[in-house]
Amino acid sequence: MDVIKKINTRFKDYTNSRRPKKNPIKWGIIGTGYMATTFCRAIQGNEKSIVSAVYSRTNEKGKTFAKRFNIPFSTNKFQDFFDGNKFDIVYIATPTHHHYEHVKKCLCAGFNVLCEKPLVTSLKNFDELQEIARKNKCFLMEGMWSKCLPTFAQAQKWIKEKRIGSIELIRVDFYKNQIRMNPDQYISKNDYGVLNDYGIYALSFPQEFLSGKYIMSWNKRIIENNIDTDWAIILDSTESKAFLNISSNFKGESRARIYGNDGSIEFGSQFNRTNTVSLYNRQGNLLERKTYQYIFDGFEYQVNEVHSCLQTGRLESNLIPLKKTRQTLLIMSILRKENDERRREIQI
Repeated sequence: MDVIKKINTRFKDYTNSRRPKKNPIKWGIIGTGYMATTFCRAIQGNEKSIVSAVYSRTNEKGKTFAKRFNIPFSTNKFQDFFDGNKFDIVYIATPTHHHYEHVKKCLCAGFNVLCEKPLVTSLKNFDELQEIARKNKCFLMEGMWSKCLPTFAQAQKWIKEKRIGSIELIRVDFYKNQIRMNPDQYISKNDYGVLNDYGIYALSFPQEFLSGKYIMSWNKRIIENNIDTDWAIILDSTESKAFLNISSNFKGESRARIYGNDGSIEFGSQFNRTNTVSLYNRQGNLLERKTYQYIFDGFEYQVNEVHSCLQTGRLESNLIPLKKTRQTLLIMSILRKENDERRREIQI
């Protein structure tokens, strides 16, 4: 199994006082959990940015988080968080069922937003947030950080150069033991299950490399409390196919492979965060392998993408455009429908 190279700095808490930064991009953070901590390190470790405020529902957690990262302001009141022009962009890392509320508050207050995936869970809410962002001229982006990684850029470069010919098949396998190990994680949170969690990485992967009309068919396993734990999804057209397997019932290698008529590209396990991507010829012989050194598990590339958008005045990311975010959400809404129909035509 491929292992991401870990750098010692990943485990250090970069603080605002580590070194002076000239005219930094200022971030506000909503949330103090695992993802907020992970991404805060990437922000603080960037030469162009600092975290200037943090919001937490629990005042004590906010103060602890702020002290840990030397953040000058923390609060459990949104109005206090927004007052004073303390930041240029807000990063939202709260549970999925809070995303709509928190993103809307920020956009209505006129702030740019980066929100963890999935941005929201309904098309109605997405369309409303997108309209608010456009009206208020706010930057809005879903935190699908894997699409900012150099592995994705390298794969797209090889495909553009016709190194594997025409794409015929994409296979994605994403396996975790998450539900079995922590069955209460999704209960009573309206977050559905694995498809709405890490499964979104597998579902969105083909959209980076395929386009056109596809017949989508699928099957799934549902357990108590209406939690989905396993998915088998097929996208089929006359030119190409995609096989997506997602499971939370066992732990295996989570790889992705793009097969062309003249070769293939493989993303190491775990494909959505790997630092290794490999190119093979038609016979399966390795032609080239690219390995990148990540400092903050690759989240530094998402920070850089947001900075680039803000500095050039773009309201959307070219790497993670809202059109693709909406398309993934549309596909998810089709898959979640409670009926016997398990075959639909979709547009990628």
